[in-house]
Amino acid sequence: MTTFIAPYQSNPLDPTGLSFEERVARLEAYEAIRALKGYYAYVCDAKFDDNHQAIPQDEIDAMMKPMVDAVFTEDAQWTTGKGLYVGREAIFKRLRESDWTFAMHYYMNPIIRLDGDRATATWMLFEPCTHRDRNEAMWMSALTDDEYVKTAEGWRISKYTYRSKFLTPFDQPWTKPVAGVRPA
Repeated sequence: MTTFIAPYQSNPLDPTGLSFEERVARLEAYEAIRALKGYYAYVCDAKFDDNHQAIPQDEIDAMMKPMVDAVFTEDAQWTTGKGLYVGREAIFKRLRESDWTFAMHYYMNPIIRLDGDRATATWMLFEPCTHRDRNEAMWMSALTDDEYVKTAEGWRISKYTYRSKFLTPFDQPWTKPVAGVRPA
């Protein structure tokens, strides 16, 4: 049986029991977390040019390293179908590589739960992408479960977990798995 987890401890717009300053701080935290996820997606997608080819590796590294440092805690965990990567350096090494020649990460419908200087969020990911080895347009969908911590530098992801829902060729229904291809 699936248990629904209420997305918010309280409605961030409901003034009951919260001061104006507390409400504003809560809304600022939501927006900071959304911006962090947006920056992550932007840099992951900027690895590819308009012709669906990877840009030079030195250019990827020049934008990927600062993004990883700005988005993740030093000891962050990043988990996908390809494994667990612990720490900024391991995450950077994984993110600088790609099985794709094109990707557009659409993270949407976040369920963000705040608890002081910690937060969790579940995001829906929808991603049109092109597989490098197959030169094939594909659809990818997943959920990501993130844990965040507010540091002196701002909100950072301390744990990122990717849960694949489907990966399918553009012209096929998502009910057919793709042999030999694993998402992210």
